[in-house]
Amino acid sequence: MPKKKGGKKKGGKKKGGKKKGAKRGPSQPEGPSVFDLLKRFKRSYVELCNQSEIPPIRPLLRKIENNMADEEHLTKVTVSEESFGSVGIRCLVPPLTQYDQVKRLCLWRCNAGDEGIQSLCEYLGRTTSLEELELLDNRITPRGCGFLGRTLQHLTAPAQLATLVLDYNPFGDDGVALLTEGLRSTSMLKKLHLNYCQIGSVGGIAIAANILGNMNTIEELSLQGNLIGPPGTVAIADKLPQNIAIKSLNLADNVIGDDELTLGALRSALQANQSLTDINLDHNVIGIAGATMFADLLAVRTGIVRFRVSERLPTQLYEAIGKQVEANHSAMVKSKRGKKGGKRKKGGKKKGGRKR
Repeated sequence: MPKKKGGKKKGGKKKGGKKKGAKRGPSQPEGPSVFDLLKRFKRSYVELCNQSEIPPIRPLLRKIENNMADEEHLTKVTVSEESFGSVGIRCLVPPLTQYDQVKRLCLWRCNAGDEGIQSLCEYLGRTTSLEELELLDNRITPRGCGFLGRTLQHLTAPAQLATLVLDYNPFGDDGVALLTEGLRSTSMLKKLHLNYCQIGSVGGIAIAANILGNMNTIEELSLQGNLIGPPGTVAIADKLPQNIAIKSLNLADNVIGDDELTLGALRSALQANQSLTDINLDHNVIGIAGATMFADLLAVRTGIVRFRVSERLPTQLYEAIGKQVEANHSAMVKSKRGKKGGKRKKGGKKKGGRKR
């Protein structure tokens, strides 16, 4: 009997088809769940506190327990307890290091001292998740700044630290020199706050050289409530034109004074720098001549959309500065809207066009 032309053998395999029920390779084992990681974090912290004979911080335990219930990672840790001290930090460091999911760590008025900062540096040298570190009012001296500077200087590539806040620590010129010497080689830091740290003109010069002169990542520098004076201000002004990243500069309450040469150097620097948009000179007695100088600057440097000066200036001059800042801000908003509305897709067709 003749075969059918082009007939296929019954049950033949389809080209490129897969065999039904084929065995797959070994599946990859899943890691610990969020719940398990947090449970381990809590257990380790409590055990270390018990060994050191100190009570664990109850708000922190409640936060961990809440995140366990929701099965959400703990990305922010805040402690504000004067009794915490260096021992409390020593108990927190190993669980933090093992967990390594915290992005923001805030230790406010914890009485850490230099010993606590030394313990914390063990965590800083290992974490790959931390983005923001705030150590407000922790009695950090130049010794503690030395620990921080050396640790931050040798951070490895995966480190993410972008914000460092050390306000209200009395480390002064010696401390800021040690700190900024270490920071100058970091490649991630964007925000640095050193408010009310008893920094004088020598410290201001160190900040200018190590931060503004060497770091092309720093976007926000806040030095309010220090004593950098005219020498520190001139040093900062000298480095501003070459820094293309800085957007916000806070020099409020720094005994800058009304010296014409100092204010002239700052004015020239602000005109030359094209990245700054926010400047704070409040609580500095810059005088009428100095304020007039900056009012004229704002009409030329329209990219500056925030500029704060003392309210003790003559009303007319103070309001003129405010109006110019408002005009700069409005122009910036209008410019952004115009750019957004003017964008079209390349090769795009007009909607509703006729068909041929």
